[in-house]
Amino acid sequence: MLPPRYQTVHSDSVVTLEQLAILRKYLTTLSLDSQATPSQAKAADGEYMRWIEGCGNIRTVQSMLAEVPFHPEYKTWKQISSTESASRKSCTTLQAALQALVSQKPS
Repeated sequence: MLPPRYQTVHSDSVVTLEQLAILRKYLTTLSLDSQATPSQAKAADGEYMRWIEGCGNIRTVQSMLAEVPFHPEYKTWKQISSTESASRKSCTTLQAALQALVSQKPS
C-alpha cells in the first residue's frame, strides 16, 4: 500500500481493481506447463558443460585486426581523455556565461 501523501500527489499511482485483475490474469498464463522437454534440458546441459570446460582455456590474442597490426609498444602507452581539454574549455565558458547573467541587473 502506498503512503497516503504519495497517493495524493501522484493520483495515477493507485492500482485499480481492474488493473490488478489484468495483472493476475497475466500471471496465471505463466504456468509451469511450459517447462523444457527432456531433450531440450539435455541439450542445454551439454551446452553448459562445453561452456564451463572452455573457461580454463588460454586463448591467444591476434597480432592483427583486419590486417592492421597492433603497435608493439601499446603496453607502455599512457591513458588520456579525449574530452578533457574540450570539457574544461566548455566548463569555463559556461561559468563565464553564468557569471555574466548573474551580474546583469534587471532593467
